[in-house]
Amino acid sequence: MQMNLRYVFRHLFFGLLLSGQFAFAVPNTMTFQSRIYKPDGTALDGSSVSFRFTTVDPTGTCILYVEDFTNQDLSNSAGLALFNLGNGAKVYPTVPYAFVSAFNNLQSSFTCQGGGTYSPGVAGTDSRKIIMQFHDGSANGWQTLPALNVNSVPFANYAGDSKKFGGFNVADFLRFSALPTCAGSDVLTYNGTSLACVATSGGTVTTVGGSAPIVSSGGASPVISINDATTLAKGAVQVGTGLGVLAGTVSVNYGVTATTAAVGNDTRITGAAQKSANLSDLASAVTARTNLGLGTVATMNVGTVAGTVASGDDARFTSGLQAANNLSDVANVVTSRNNLGLGVTNTLNIAQINSPLIYGGTTAGANLTLESTSDITKGKIILNGPLQITTGTPGAGKVLTSDATGNISWTAAATGSVTSASVVTGNGFSGTVATPTTTPAITLGTTVTGILKGNGTAISAEDRKFKGHI
Repeated sequence: MQMNLRYVFRHLFFGLLLSGQFAFAVPNTMTFQSRIYKPDGTALDGSSVSFRFTTVDPTGTCILYVEDFTNQDLSNSAGLALFNLGNGAKVYPTVPYAFVSAFNNLQSSFTCQGGGTYSPGVAGTDSRKIIMQFHDGSANGWQTLPALNVNSVPFANYAGDSKKFGGFNVADFLRFSALPTCAGSDVLTYNGTSLACVATSGGTVTTVGGSAPIVSSGGASPVISINDATTLAKGAVQVGTGLGVLAGTVSVNYGVTATTAAVGNDTRITGAAQKSANLSDLASAVTARTNLGLGTVATMNVGTVAGTVASGDDARFTSGLQAANNLSDVANVVTSRNNLGLGVTNTLNIAQINSPLIYGGTTAGANLTLESTSDITKGKIILNGPLQITTGTPGAGKVLTSDATGNISWTAAATGSVTSASVVTGNGFSGTVATPTTTPAITLGTTVTGILKGNGTAISAEDRKFKGHI
C-alpha cells in the first residue's frame, strides 16, 4: 500500500483502554488517535469518513485482522480521529476472534487472509504492524498511512498470562506440599474435593463370566476355556495336516505326499476322476450321459441302415426333398414360389415382340420387365408394330411425361397464344397492327425495295440490288 501525500498525519499514538468492570482486568481494546490535515493546512472535517485498520505480522505479508469504522463524523473535530480498535466492524477473520488475539505470541499459528500461515518466533517477542486507511468520499479515493510498528504496549493484553503456566491457571496444578504422606502400601485417592491415603486390601476371585465361545467355571480357582468350533458356532480350531500358521495367518501347503494338502493326480484322492483317464474311469458311462441330458443317438454312427443316424439320400427320410430331383418333388410349385417371395413375372420368358403389345395393368402390383436374352448386358426392346400404352388417361394430342422415379403418364400438351405485336419503324419500314393481342394483322405502310430479313425477334428491310458488269 502507498501513502498519498495530499494529506498530513500528526500526533499518532497508541493507548490502552481498560475494561470498565475491573481496574486490574486485562485490556481487550486499544485506543488509536490521529489528527489529519489537508494539503492546504486545514483539518479534515468530513461528515462521513470511512476508516479501515489492518493488523499484519512483522514482515507485513500476513494479514491477521481487519476491521472497519464507517460514516465517522469529523465535523468540528479539528481533524482528530479517535478509535477503540477491537470495537469496529470485523472484516477478517470471519470466525469468532478478538482483536487482541492477533497479538498473542503464545498462539502456535495464524491463518493469513488470502492464504498461508504465520507462526510467531519461539522467543515470543514478535511485534505487529497496523495500517490505517481512510476515505472522505471525495475523488481522491482511499488514503493509506504507512504501517506503524506496534511493540510492547499492546502486548499488555496478555499480562494476565504471567499468572499462568502454558496457558493454564494456577488452580489447574497440584503442589507437592499439598499431598498427604502415605505409607508404602497405601494408595492415593481423590473424592472430588480432597486427596487421602487409603490402605490396600486383598481379596479373592469369586466368579468369572464369559461369552461364547469362552466358557468358565466359577469359584476361587476359575478355569477359562474355549469350546471347539462347529459349523454352527464359533470356537477354537486346530490347524490340521497341510496347513501352517505364521503371525496369525493360515497358509496351505500343497503336494502329493504326507503332511501336504492333496492336489492334482494325488493317489490319496479316492473316488475322483482323473483327467489323464479321459472319463474312462467313470463308474457308469450310460448314467453319465443321462446326467448330461444326452440321448441314445449320441452313441450312434452316421449311415443309411438301421441303428445309424440318417444322413444324405437315406431312404428312411419320408416327405423329404432329394437333391437329385432339383426341386421337382415339391408338392406345389406355385405355393413354393410364393413361399420364396417370387411373383408371377418370374415365370415369363424373354423374347422379341413382333406383334402389338397391350399391357393394361389388369393385375394389381404386376410389373412387366423386358430384358435382353443375354445374362451380362441389358439390350433394347424392338417393337415391330404399333405400341399402345393405356396407363393413365390417353387422349388425342397428349404427350407422355415422367415423374422423378420414371413412372410415365399421358398429359395434355401445353398451348399458348400471342399476347402482343408491333412494327418497329427503325428497321427501314413502317406499318400498323390490328388486334395485336389476339390475332394480329400487320399492314406495311412503306414500299420495300430489296428483301425482308428476320433475326427471330424483329424484321428489317435490306437492299439487295445487283452491282457489277455484264
